[in-house]
Amino acid sequence: MIICLCQNVSDRTVNGLIEQGLTTVKAMQKKCSIGRGCGKCVCLVKELLGKHSGLLTVQGCVRSALQTNEGAENGLGKKGNYCATK
Repeated sequence: MIICLCQNVSDRTVNGLIEQGLTTVKAMQKKCSIGRGCGKCVCLVKELLGKHSGLLTVQGCVRSALQTNEGAENGLGKKGNYCATK
């Protein structure tokens, strides 16, 4: 499944990078530029990082990056509006 539409990065790539020892979104950005476009994928990356570390760091995530551009039309197209936390 494609996680980052802007950079065409898949979940396999992200999981592989996590298995190689990358533990932050910033490290992922340096390695494959994920999250440097619209930013919608950052929450998904955090979710995968949390699953691999055994901690759930994200309570919920708007997955509009995997759907259509509806999110941008509804005001979700701004960085920082993707993660829903407690």
